[in-house]
Amino acid sequence: MAIKKILITAGPTWVPIDGVRVISNTATGETAKFLIEEAKKKNIKVDLILGPLYFDSLLKLIKRKVCANKYDAVIHAAAVSDYQLVKPFKAKLGSDKGALTLRLKPTPKIVHYIKKWGPEIYLVMFKLESGVEDEILIKRSRSALIKAKADLVVANKIKPSYKAFILGKDKIYCKVDSKRALAKKLINLIAGL
Repeated sequence: MAIKKILITAGPTWVPIDGVRVISNTATGETAKFLIEEAKKKNIKVDLILGPLYFDSLLKLIKRKVCANKYDAVIHAAAVSDYQLVKPFKAKLGSDKGALTLRLKPTPKIVHYIKKWGPEIYLVMFKLESGVEDEILIKRSRSALIKAKADLVVANKIKPSYKAFILGKDKIYCKVDSKRALAKKLINLIAGL
């Protein structure tokens, strides 16, 4: 199968707290820039969804794009919010409220829908962990790959410094220590399918 057209998701997602405030994360979308550079070298056409986007908007946009286009692969690198408020406040909360407690519930896993929307798509997902040994990172990432029916998972951590593994179900393809190196290895890997 020649990979000619891919969808890349990247950057942070937001979930609303009130009418003007959000919960976000520190993702920058930098990995996408490197992935696009490498894809162009291989004459792979890229569609990009770059956050920040609200969680619900990201979910709808990925669904629309996957269902309407014939992508050979999806690289789902967006840092998707894991939690959302049980009930966001409709209006802006005033500063006179004092201490607040926010009740959160898990968000659905967008990556679990991608193969349902596009069963033939070659799916690459990302799994970020913090403060764990490499063996735990790899084990959790493989488990996530199986649940999402993904083909590859990028198991990464950013502290104390960036490190990532590209994993299949039963193989470690490589270990890298920069986002640029990751992009080069990942695009070379999927371009060779």
